[in-house]
Amino acid sequence: MALVMGRFCLGTLGLLALVLASMGVYGVMAYLVSQRTRELGIRMALGAQGSQIIRLILQQGMLLATIGLVLGLFVCLFYSPGKQLPLMA
Repeated sequence: MALVMGRFCLGTLGLLALVLASMGVYGVMAYLVSQRTRELGIRMALGAQGSQIIRLILQQGMLLATIGLVLGLFVCLFYSPGKQLPLMA
């Protein structure tokens, strides 16, 4: 029973961490887009399609997500002494 409760608590906290991280990424992206509103308007006025603007914003967001993923994996692999990843067990 205690094992089930512990797994439930860890799962709940993991879900909460995922929601908070998602909100943080949304906030950063919203800030970055708000800073570039004038530039995006000029691009649209010069003939850029809406899909090109969306792709530009998504590329920037995916770059940030990739950097975060790589840094997170680096910390996980090299700063967890004595622990193995579940994939390597």
